[in-house]
Amino acid sequence: MPATSFYADPDAVGFSANSLDEEAPHFYARWSNPSCAALGGAVIGRSAAMAELRRASLIHLGGALNPMATRLILRGLETLPLRRAAHQAGALAVAKFLEGHPRIRRVLYPGLPSHPQHALACRQMHNFSGMLSFPADDAPALAHRFADRLKLVAYAVSLGKTRSLLSYIPAEDLAAASFRLAPQAAQRYRDWTDEGTFRLSVGIEDAADLIADLAAALA
Repeated sequence: MPATSFYADPDAVGFSANSLDEEAPHFYARWSNPSCAALGGAVIGRSAAMAELRRASLIHLGGALNPMATRLILRGLETLPLRRAAHQAGALAVAKFLEGHPRIRRVLYPGLPSHPQHALACRQMHNFSGMLSFPADDAPALAHRFADRLKLVAYAVSLGKTRSLLSYIPAEDLAAASFRLAPQAAQRYRDWTDEGTFRLSVGIEDAADLIADLAAALA
C-alpha cells in the first residue's frame, strides 16, 4: 500500500516539513507516473534545511532528474487526482466482491471495515489507493487459473498502472527473498497469508468489468 503524501496526510501522524525543521522526501513513481516508466523523487523542506542539503549533498549526489523521467512524471501528476479517485473507487468495489466470494479467505484492503487497521487508515489517509491482497483456497492452482483465464486484468508483477495487474506471491518465496522473521512472527505471517498472497493493483477500468473478469476466472 503506497501511503505517500498523495494518499496520506503526514500531519496526521506528526510528521511533515511544516511541523518539523527537517526535509520531507517525496517518491515520484508508480502512481504518479501511470506508465511505470520513470523513477524520481523530490525533497521538500524549510529554507534553512534545504540550504544545508544543497551544501552537503547536491555536489556529491546531483539534484536533477533526467529530462525524460521529468516529463513523464509531470504529465502523470496532471491527472493524478482523477486517477487516484478512480483507483480507490474500483479497488473498493473489487475488494467488496472478493470479500464475499466463497473461495477467497480474506481481503486485505484498508478501505474495508474488516481490515484490522481500518480506523487508523481513516484517520491518516484521504485515499485508500488501488492496492489490495488476498489469500485463497488452493492458491497455487488458482494462480494458474488466473493466468489462463483473466482477460481484462493482466497477470503481471507491477503496480500503479492504469491497467489492473494481478500476481501471486508464495509465502515461502516472499519470506526468503524479502525479510527474516522469528518463528512466532513467521507463524503470524503465515496465519494471514496461508500458502501465499495474491496482490492486485486495481487500475482505472470500469469496476463492473473487472468484477466480471475476476468472477469468470474464479468460476
